[in-house]
Amino acid sequence: MTGALEDAGYEKSAADPLVFSKWKEGQFIIMCIHVDDFYVISDSIILLDKLHRMLNKAYGEVTIKTGDMLAYLGMQVEVSSNNSVKLSQPGYIDKLLTLVKFHENKLKIAKTPMNNSEHVPRPDDNESVPTEFYLSLIGALNYLAQFTRPDIMYALSRCAQKCKKPTKKDLRQVVRIFCYIAGTRDYGLSFTHGSVVLWGHADSSHNSYNDAKGHLGYCFSLGEHDGSFYCKSAKIKLTTLSSTESEYVALCEAARDAVWLRRLLRDIGFPQSSPTVMFEDNKSCIDMVHGMSNHKASKHINPKFHFTCDQVRKGKLVIRHKDTEIMVADLLTKPLGKASHDRLSKLMLNIP
Repeated sequence: MTGALEDAGYEKSAADPLVFSKWKEGQFIIMCIHVDDFYVISDSIILLDKLHRMLNKAYGEVTIKTGDMLAYLGMQVEVSSNNSVKLSQPGYIDKLLTLVKFHENKLKIAKTPMNNSEHVPRPDDNESVPTEFYLSLIGALNYLAQFTRPDIMYALSRCAQKCKKPTKKDLRQVVRIFCYIAGTRDYGLSFTHGSVVLWGHADSSHNSYNDAKGHLGYCFSLGEHDGSFYCKSAKIKLTTLSSTESEYVALCEAARDAVWLRRLLRDIGFPQSSPTVMFEDNKSCIDMVHGMSNHKASKHINPKFHFTCDQVRKGKLVIRHKDTEIMVADLLTKPLGKASHDRLSKLMLNIP
């Protein structure tokens, strides 16, 4: 298909070889491919019709679906009357809940995907559970988290670290995530109508594991208050010596993906003319990015983590402070109480 699209004047993105775009007289058409399925957006009916005819000619009859409510790769794509777009997976969640209900018989609704209080030990905590079944649940939840539900990413990340030898305690933590999505079935990412501008949030928790390592999280949206379409939540691979260093590492990882996302947006016709704003809630970390840290306290830091500083100097990024109470990336770094989780998840997903 790549050859046929390029012959038709489509340009393949250097940032993602499965994304193609074409601009003609100020109108655009953008296409992403997944195996034998593809999703197309355009502001021109003419360009859409031309693409359909070209694909029919090259590959035979190609089925096309249009409308304000579409299904794609298990996602529900809904366009509202004010041109906002919502991505959700209620049908996929229903299938997941059927799978777990078969195992658990009954699910109780949970207000958060992970308990933020200390675990009360049970006699069977260390009993093993079938690894294959545990992996199937983690994989199913990962598909949901990556597409439309980043609000479960932190809890899923912690559970995924137990895949080698899962126990009943680990399985109960996984089931809690299912109990949470059962009560938030219709949650999804919402995107408002407006300019395509990349915004980012980065955060970390320090010394949150028994081996003294921390956990980082960051996310990106196409408007400061839009749904976060690209998110990461992961254990930090090295031991940092302070919360500032943990934040500095998280900011570096976020900066790396910001560069890639800027390239992708440029490739499909939406170049970012201004620096991408990255929000950070640690003022000492922001000072470090701008070279105002104590050299004796930071001289041991691996030079690669100064990548953020380089991108700021080049005018690709600008780092701004944001209070922890509205720092959406905080949701990706630690278990939160009901009020904080509810507030930040709705900000992350752009739920009114």
